Amino acid sequence: IEEALLLLGKEEVDLRSWMRRECFEDHIGRYSKARRKAPLYWQLSIPSKRYSIWLYYHRLTRDTLWRALNDLLKPEIAREQQRLASLRVDAGEAPTPSQRRAIQEQESLIAELATFRDDLETIAPLWYPNLNDGALLNFAPLWKLVPQLPSWQRELRDTWEKLRQGEYAWAHM
Repeated sequence: IEEALLLLGKEEVDLRSWMRRECFEDHIGRYSKARRKAPLYWQLSIPSKRYSIWLYYHRLTRDTLWRALNDLLKPEIAREQQRLASLRVDAGEAPTPSQRRAIQEQESLIAELATFRDDLETIAPLWYPNLNDGALLNFAPLWKLVPQLPSWQRELRDTWEKLRQGEYAWAHM
């Protein structure tokens, strides 16, 4: 891990933190030429960046979002709800300020995860990725799920609107 960080020029950064906060932006920069952006790895995230799901473009299928939802996100929500219940039990009737803060942070995380789940549940039945459409068109319906990179989110949202208006009539999406 340390060697990977050195190669990236990030020797003083925690790998987990770098993956959560910087990797995707760096990756898009590496896979962009002129106006074409074609990232191979896609980071779907909650706004706080405390939870992400990574997708690999060349392995996308009709079931990718369903699998992410059912195999990754729903079990994560269950784990975090158990953690919240444990925090509440430990805090008892008179929680300390730090315990109240921990409970509030956990409730906030669960709320973000629930919104993420709801968004995935809305998109999954409608999402039919086709690699011939290109990364931008396939990624466009997921625009709400990339808050960690506002410029990319705007570009995806704009592409989604054009797609919805029929500008890409040739696309499979």
